Amino acid sequence: MVDVKTYPILAIFTLALLMQQDITAATKNDADVQLNQVQQEVIIDSLIEVIRNEYVEPKKAKEFIAALEASVKDGAYDQERLASSFIIATNQLLHAVYPDKHLGVLTAERFALMQEIFKSEQHQPNQHQGQPEQHQSNQHQRTQHSSAGNTSSSEQGGSSLDSIGIASVSEISRDGLNQIGYLSFSRFDNSEVAKSFVGRVFSIFSEADGIIIDLRECAGGDANMVTYLSNFFFDKRTHLLTSEFAKNANGVRVQADRWTEPNELSVIFAKKPLKILISEKSFSAAESFAYGMQVTKRAQIVGQASGGGGYMNDFFALPSNLGVSVSVGRTFDPRTGKGWQIVGVEPDLVTEQGHGLYAALKSYTEASGKLVALNAEQRAIYDQVQAYANAWYGADGDTMKDLIAANYQRFEPKLNMPLSGVEMIEKTQAGEGVREKKIYYNRQIRD
Repeated sequence: MVDVKTYPILAIFTLALLMQQDITAATKNDADVQLNQVQQEVIIDSLIEVIRNEYVEPKKAKEFIAALEASVKDGAYDQERLASSFIIATNQLLHAVYPDKHLGVLTAERFALMQEIFKSEQHQPNQHQGQPEQHQSNQHQRTQHSSAGNTSSSEQGGSSLDSIGIASVSEISRDGLNQIGYLSFSRFDNSEVAKSFVGRVFSIFSEADGIIIDLRECAGGDANMVTYLSNFFFDKRTHLLTSEFAKNANGVRVQADRWTEPNELSVIFAKKPLKILISEKSFSAAESFAYGMQVTKRAQIVGQASGGGGYMNDFFALPSNLGVSVSVGRTFDPRTGKGWQIVGVEPDLVTEQGHGLYAALKSYTEASGKLVALNAEQRAIYDQVQAYANAWYGADGDTMKDLIAANYQRFEPKLNMPLSGVEMIEKTQAGEGVREKKIYYNRQIRD
């Protein structure tokens, strides 16, 4: 074996997961270089050492190593090839052994991007997953990332809210009866700006009847934001999950329990019902939040099974300027020993893709009992208002025409439909209700 020293990269920044993007995918700007047999085998030797020393499950590490060594022996790396081809073949080999989405070789460009991102984030201390500082190996702070093939939000660009991992914030009253605080994350960012913003959002939500946290597009992120967010929903210090971290300087894997710490708003939100939306795109730290809320019976999980990223990853340098993402820790329920690696978080209420928000809001309506409490006259008015709103947001011109016509015929059967009614139908058919923001007088109608 070639003794190639590897260098752990400070993993304190969240990667925005594109679940449809394969772990082996190169970006359009990636340069491709030729690798000869010696170069490929040197990289494989280095990769084996990283996996042997760092991978979270020693038994699985041995299986990865055996597969890599057998591949070299069988001549899989004898022929010169492009780096991109080498990466694809190696990652396919690893995933055939065990489909760990956190594990994979990275292109030189992507690995360089990781280094640059981490360098720019080093001014933010202690962004690890609750790991005691005295147990950090080589001052190496770890977090719960997304998959190995991801790009960052800064790479993709976006709004100021995007920059702190917030996709959407609103107060929704779809049924006109209950006010629901809705907060959607694209990733968990642990910056002071992000935490301050989330704190202000919860102050605004203090009058809400219930809360929905939408993680359907959340790729993962920093586990400290997981804890910060969890704090709002418990008025007593509560043990959520336990994490096992990468080896410290003494070669020992340290475990740390994740506890909530009540804040000034916890007394309010601990009493509010909570629903969390997930999908197959929900990954890593997003799953950690959902799983912690589920096993403590604090929230109802709605949607589809999540991506199954129950490990924490870190990044290491390989020869030829390549890099590798390796699973170095895991998070699990200490009461059962179970986690969500590979299997994902299973929702309590399973819905079709794209129907999670509707199902959660409907569930809030039913649980509140306010709708069934309406008398016949109130219910008729309520149903009519809902029908108008659904036609408008669904660009259903025929239904809108029928509704308007029925109203005028009910009160003035001989009266022709006024111009305002015609215009309303035309605007509905033109899709104005679809094109405008989904929030309309605090009424979010569609997912």
